[in-house]
Amino acid sequence: MDLRGINKGIQKRIIKSMLIISIFPLVAGLYLTYLDVTKALRNSIGDSFQEEAAEVAHKVDLMIKGEVIGVRRIAITPAVKEALKYKGYNKDELNKYIREFKYFDEKEVYSLMVVDSGGRYIAGIHERKVSNYKNEKWFNVAYNNEKGKVYVGDLKLDEETGRYLMNIAAPVIENEKAIGVVVVKYTVDNLLEVINSVRIGKTGHANLVDSTGSIIMCPIYPLRSHHISVELVNIISKYKPGWGVAGDDAHGGKDSIIGFAPVKATLYSESDWFDGNKWYVFIRQTPSEMYAPIYSLLIRVSIFGSVMIIFLSLTGVYAARKIVKPINELYKGVEYFGQGQLDYRLNIKTNDEIEKLADEFNKMAEELKKTYTKLEERNEELETSEERYKDLVENSPEMIHSVNADRYFMNVNKTELDILGYSIEEMRNKRLEDIVPERNKERVKKHVERVIKDGRSRVEIQFITKDGGEIDVEISATALYHPITKQFVKTRAFVRDITDRKRLERHLKEYHEILEQKVDERTIELKETKDYLEDLLEAANDVIYTLNPEGIITYVNKKVEDWGYKKGELIGKPFLTILSKRHQGERFRSVLTEGIRHTYEVEVIDKFGEIKYAVLSISPLRGGEGKLTGVLGIANDITERKRLEQQVVQAEKMSAVGQLAAGIAHEVNNPIGGILNCLYNLRQHKISKEREEEYLKSMEDGIHRVQRTVDQLLDFSQQHEPELTVVDINNLVEEVLFLINYAIANYGITLEKELDRGLPKLMIDHHKMGQVVMNIMLNSIQAIKDKGKISVKTFHEDDWCCIDITDNGTGIPPHILPKIFDPFFTTKDVGKGTGLGLAVSLGIVEKHAGRIDVKTQEGKGTTFIIRLPMKQYV
Repeated sequence: MDLRGINKGIQKRIIKSMLIISIFPLVAGLYLTYLDVTKALRNSIGDSFQEEAAEVAHKVDLMIKGEVIGVRRIAITPAVKEALKYKGYNKDELNKYIREFKYFDEKEVYSLMVVDSGGRYIAGIHERKVSNYKNEKWFNVAYNNEKGKVYVGDLKLDEETGRYLMNIAAPVIENEKAIGVVVVKYTVDNLLEVINSVRIGKTGHANLVDSTGSIIMCPIYPLRSHHISVELVNIISKYKPGWGVAGDDAHGGKDSIIGFAPVKATLYSESDWFDGNKWYVFIRQTPSEMYAPIYSLLIRVSIFGSVMIIFLSLTGVYAARKIVKPINELYKGVEYFGQGQLDYRLNIKTNDEIEKLADEFNKMAEELKKTYTKLEERNEELETSEERYKDLVENSPEMIHSVNADRYFMNVNKTELDILGYSIEEMRNKRLEDIVPERNKERVKKHVERVIKDGRSRVEIQFITKDGGEIDVEISATALYHPITKQFVKTRAFVRDITDRKRLERHLKEYHEILEQKVDERTIELKETKDYLEDLLEAANDVIYTLNPEGIITYVNKKVEDWGYKKGELIGKPFLTILSKRHQGERFRSVLTEGIRHTYEVEVIDKFGEIKYAVLSISPLRGGEGKLTGVLGIANDITERKRLEQQVVQAEKMSAVGQLAAGIAHEVNNPIGGILNCLYNLRQHKISKEREEEYLKSMEDGIHRVQRTVDQLLDFSQQHEPELTVVDINNLVEEVLFLINYAIANYGITLEKELDRGLPKLMIDHHKMGQVVMNIMLNSIQAIKDKGKISVKTFHEDDWCCIDITDNGTGIPPHILPKIFDPFFTTKDVGKGTGLGLAVSLGIVEKHAGRIDVKTQEGKGTTFIIRLPMKQYV
């Protein structure tokens, strides 16, 4: 080999390596230094611009707030208030004050005006007089429907004057109401001075912009004649001062550093101020002027880097020549070692790493000599270990084999040979598919293909033994690849005999099929049971239905056809649609929320619009986890029973009318007798004019008394539809006492009343509850043999509104007391009682969720207490 060529190649590589190793850190260091200095300079410029912008924004903010304070100061001036309150105000004094205010701030104030609550001009300077300013925005916002509110308008071009002005208006408040408005139009001269006063270098200056991107003020452009980009608007639209880099600074600069700050008066003021816009100040400078120090630094860094690259190149050439010579010696030594001359030794004295490398080569030669001797010994040990491994595989309790890519057996352990009955020579002449049934040949081929492709595979098949028998096996195989070429060599497969497991699986399958058959038989039985239950439901005498949690009908039997409906037309409709509007589904919702069974009466509207009465019994339906899934309901049609009950109630009511007949006749006869007497005297024409007027008044009162008695008797005796109305219990008691007043007086009974006027009104059936009080009062009158006493009280106790009726009559014997509420039970003589009075009364009270308590003592008297729940109060 040409050592000179090697020498030059190494030398070039050394020089290149030295240059790369030295120059790369140098360039990287210079570049990082440039970046750090650039970043520091940019941060310094940004922080400086931010501070400058914040200071300018603060000055603008103070100017705006000062102008607002000035306008509000005018609005609280007594002269202004006097001018607005009185027509004869001192106009000279007001004008003098206005001129003084403008003189005090003549540079900023362009015009000033005072208007009243109707927007009419009162006084002002430099303002065109218009009859009414009520359509101006500054007036509407500041007046604010007499509430008053300060208004600051945006800076806009006044078309009449050709100048940019800003309106600031404040309400004139008297007794917490706005009575007028003061408006001042300010010029922008002072704001321009603040913006123009900022100069940074030759091109740096301040800009005042609003949130729409319009440049309000700029030393370069006219007012509101230019716009900034959306990107720049997004950068500066912050609630705190900051700085950033803008792609376009609106003055021709690209990637400019800008500092910005918001004008706080435009951020946190009323939403109507500045017409909803926000003002920002941003500072910019031409990039070429801004980055001039950075460009100068870049030139200096480039010159320094070039000098260092030349110096390092010369140094690399010198170092390469010093390194190559001992490397040549190393190369010679390596050639000797490669030829097997392990006794050769290198002699290099350079006092550096190459000398150490030569020493290491010498040590390596010595070690290689020793290692070669050890390798011979190790080979003998490996042969012994291989014999032991072969013995383990051969005598493993599981079958083990390997096949090549053509599926020929390469190795088969003794266990597999014994189970299959073949010799090793016979197996090596067979393929894997030769010992499996015909039906599994394709499966076993695909199994080997998967092992070759994926590196592993598992399959369950049958092996055929030499004597023709079949065994179930599970093959778990992995692939062995050549370590260098990565080509497939053979499979390594563990084969497990799973005949017993397969037999158990077949038994389980048979059991599963038997179980499925029994399930099918049970399903048929359940279907027959279901059909039987459905037939029972359909044949029931009551309407049976189910609802989902939303109250939608999911099932209803054919009994519903008695109400004119078809089953199909109700399925999927809300149940409440067939109930009267009085029923809003409160009990249905309580069943779902509380899971409690309810039974109650409802009014059902049949297909033809007629009302049917039914007793509903609704119960919750629960799913497997106890969750409410719906409602089961049974509706018992009681329309006929209700009709009979109403007839009974009416009969009992007419019985009470019969008992009141004598008293009613007396109530009618008394005033009629008085009227006849008055008529007789009037026909004699012997009385004075004043006396005639008294007779006429008496006759009119008598007629009204008869009319009232007849009206109440008719109202009581007529049959009424059940209806819940707002009822005053005390008035109800008074009406009943009026009807039976004669009966009480006729028997010489003393009546005591004690009515609680603080009772709330209840939602009850007025006529039916009046019948209850009437029945009990008549029983009390009849229970008093001689002169006695009846007391009537109303009061509330806990959650009950109570009517207490107590008499000192004969009382009720203990053996009769349990029967007094039974229908048709009576102790009166034949023809004097129906035996339905108390039974009907108890039914009425219980339908109002109330009860009747009875306390009695034979020979001393009886107390009936009607209790109605206070929860029905209005």
